Amino acid sequence: MTLMARIWSLESLDMVPPAVARRLVDALYTQAIQLALGVAGMVMAGALAFARTGATWLLVWTGLSAATGVVRMLQHRAYRRHRNPGNSRLWARRFLVGSWIAGALWGGGGATAVLLLPDPFVVLVLFVVGTGYITGCAVRSNAVPVVVVGQSLFALVPVLVACLAAADPYMRVFAVFVALEVVAMAMITRFLSDMTMRLLLADEEKSRQLAQITKTQMELRRLTEHLEARVREEVAAREAAQTRVAHAERMQALGQLAGGIAHDFNNVLQTVLGSAGLIDRYPEDAAAVRRFARRVIEAAERGASITRRLLAFGHRANLHAETLDVPALLGDLREVLAHTIGAAIEVEVRLGTALPPLLADKGQLETVLVNLATNA
Repeated sequence: MTLMARIWSLESLDMVPPAVARRLVDALYTQAIQLALGVAGMVMAGALAFARTGATWLLVWTGLSAATGVVRMLQHRAYRRHRNPGNSRLWARRFLVGSWIAGALWGGGGATAVLLLPDPFVVLVLFVVGTGYITGCAVRSNAVPVVVVGQSLFALVPVLVACLAAADPYMRVFAVFVALEVVAMAMITRFLSDMTMRLLLADEEKSRQLAQITKTQMELRRLTEHLEARVREEVAAREAAQTRVAHAERMQALGQLAGGIAHDFNNVLQTVLGSAGLIDRYPEDAAAVRRFARRVIEAAERGASITRRLLAFGHRANLHAETLDVPALLGDLREVLAHTIGAAIEVEVRLGTALPPLLADKGQLETVLVNLATNA
């Protein structure tokens, strides 16, 4: 690939990440004010040169320069409207063409002024304005060095050649300043381009790291939410398991209680049946009938007592605090506990002296005591 082909293809844009390349092209199209000032300088310099010399070609040069500037400003406006990440190279090439045409107009005008105009003042004005314009281009377009280098060469090399070819020795001395301007533009462009590239790459790396940090934070947040959900599920599962275990323990306690009460009621029924049978066998013995009748009454009272305690134990309605006599409560509960925990365990109640009354819900307190006994 030839040098011009490499320049035209803008290979430098392929050496950086796409995001940086897009920002490099953005930098070319975000300084419309500087471009407008350059066009104004070209028009003023051409008008001043025409007013001093009356050369008609200066009007043509000024008109072409102004038209080129207007077209480039319209190009800036179109870029802001239609740019997208996929056409950075196209817009960079358009900017390159406009810059090189503007530089060629400056170089052609300056060289023509050196060769055709006898007034050194006009040449000096064009050179000073042109130098300022080229310096502004170096600052404005340093993001893509090939743009500045091409524009500087097109603007300064024709003037340098014309100064060397001129018959006036003064112009040959002036060529030295033009050559220094070429070297200065090259150095300024290289320095600014390197600094711009480093800043853009550093900023792009910072953006990449911030994006990575944001992605990591989102991933951590997702993992945290997942872990919290798992913890909630585990807690709910554990609470459900504890609820099932507590329910099983309550059912076991109720089963033991039911078995004990059934056994107790069986004893009551056996006493009633046995006494009733004896009364039926010896109806003429009044003393025996009375004795057996008392056994039936006592058995019925025991059954009624068991029923009352069972109803009190199973009561789960609204809490009703009342003053309770502790010895009487534990004495009544002893029989229930004995049937609940089984015959293999002896229930013994030992009470201290002068126990104060207790303010509590009787049913709930009995439930707590039965649970403590069964769990122990």
